[in-house]
Amino acid sequence: MRIIFCLLLGLVAVFCAFVGGTMPLMLPSQAAKNRAYYQQFKAAAAYIDKNGKLPATELGGS
Repeated sequence: MRIIFCLLLGLVAVFCAFVGGTMPLMLPSQAAKNRAYYQQFKAAAAYIDKNGKLPATELGGS
């Protein structure tokens, strides 16, 4: 029973090390998504500043 517990604990440790090791590889794609979201937010804020209200339809026509 103790051997099984140690093996399971080892598998969890390997999984956590894998996730922790691959996380920095995902940062550039997440940064690109964040930049796109920021640009949409900036466009909506500019529209509100100009017109004083939210648009009836989504910005960008999509």
